Amino acid sequence: MELQISESNDQVQLATRQHLFSIVAFLEGKLPEDCAVYNHVLLHLWTSNPVYKVYFQRNSNGEYRAVVALKKDTRLNDQNEIQTVWNVSAWAEDDETKVRLYKSIEDFNWETDEFIVTGMNYEAHPAIIALFEDHGRVVEAYSMDLFSISRQAALNTELRTPDDVYVKSLETRHAATVYDFWNFRFVTTVEAFVDSVIEAPSAGVFVKETNEPVSWMISRTPNGMSSLHTLEEFRQRGYASFVSQYLAKRMAQAGYLPYATIDPSNEASKKCFRNAGFSFTTPFYIVTALRPNSK
Repeated sequence: MELQISESNDQVQLATRQHLFSIVAFLEGKLPEDCAVYNHVLLHLWTSNPVYKVYFQRNSNGEYRAVVALKKDTRLNDQNEIQTVWNVSAWAEDDETKVRLYKSIEDFNWETDEFIVTGMNYEAHPAIIALFEDHGRVVEAYSMDLFSISRQAALNTELRTPDDVYVKSLETRHAATVYDFWNFRFVTTVEAFVDSVIEAPSAGVFVKETNEPVSWMISRTPNGMSSLHTLEEFRQRGYASFVSQYLAKRMAQAGYLPYATIDPSNEASKKCFRNAGFSFTTPFYIVTALRPNSK
């Protein structure tokens, strides 16, 4: 499948599995800053789930100009309607190239679909904001700090926990609990959290007496290590660091670069990730482009 961009003779292509290996190798050279799109593409490579797609564009010399990774999600809006939400992460030579590629993607229904778009810098380029506003979306932008740890450092992590708890991956039955405690659950569904637990690494601190999780985190596109939560009565015990270290190691074992996006004012979360060996990597933005009155 090939799409044409009217402003250029270059072609935008839908990546096949064969293309994805080349794209992952290319994006490897863009780490750690472009870890969001790298992990997104790698997740598409590892899974056969059709909700993932990757588009790319090359110049006349065959060099990549842009790579856009998509995940098709859904949510229920205030009218109890099923709403399509696209999670979008991208690398490009410049933001204008990103915008042209976004415009070319025929999967998008510009009349009805909603979008969550991420990228480097604390603010999205005005052309990206204008693209969604011109299509009638209400745009909200969030400035984040992206923290990451090298895969080798994550692999070298030795996790020691108290005798009364243990750390392991979550099971699908835990997805609903993770979803219920996430502040931004309005942009997705519990079914999507189930998929995340199935397709990507996760972590939970479990109490041996009950074998139930009291602290947890999942890996979720495009936020990276996401949905960190510890039940109130179990806080101040270092459990958040345990799940951060365990999940980082599991991600590294699967080939991902462990990263998390954190509100710059959230000093507690930044301290938690620094204690787990992470460091600030790049400013990052998350843009939601939703239909009016659809929350």
